Amino acid sequence: LKVFETELNTRFISLIPVYGNKTYDQNRKIDYTGIISGIKDIQRMINYYASSEAELVASAPKSQWVAAEGQVEGYEKLWANANNTPVDTLIYRMTDVEGRPAPAPSRIDNTAQTQGLIASRTKAEQDLARATGIFDNLLGSQLAGEESGKAVLLRNQQGETVSAQFLQNLSKS
Repeated sequence: LKVFETELNTRFISLIPVYGNKTYDQNRKIDYTGIISGIKDIQRMINYYASSEAELVASAPKSQWVAAEGQVEGYEKLWANANNTPVDTLIYRMTDVEGRPAPAPSRIDNTAQTQGLIASRTKAEQDLARATGIFDNLLGSQLAGEESGKAVLLRNQQGETVSAQFLQNLSKS
């Protein structure tokens, strides 16, 4: 890619369009789109999955406690803030209101719910790479079985073919 500089004798900043993909709508009207227009929805899904995952992880320490009736009697203040304030020891009664032995209070576990979100986000990231032609190996990561220089060059050329028109249009502009 050669860079040329040109000095324009004008009071205004010139706007030079750099066209992307040339597409046609149903009425045969020409429309130009960039690399972003085709991947906005995929990126929105990645953001949604990541936000949902972060929300679940953030709520994990605040999961509800399960205790038998009467187990926290006399320690209500301590247990009222058990989700928000770290304490060294949570004291409880080992029996319920009828004096029967009861298991220790426990939290409801919600960590397993993130596995589906992680898998969905990973799939969406793979879709994004396929749509843009920018794979991890183009960003410096090495894939298994690609030790030879020839394999790396072939993979780079494959990625460049998806977005070559953008560089060509930039040089034309």
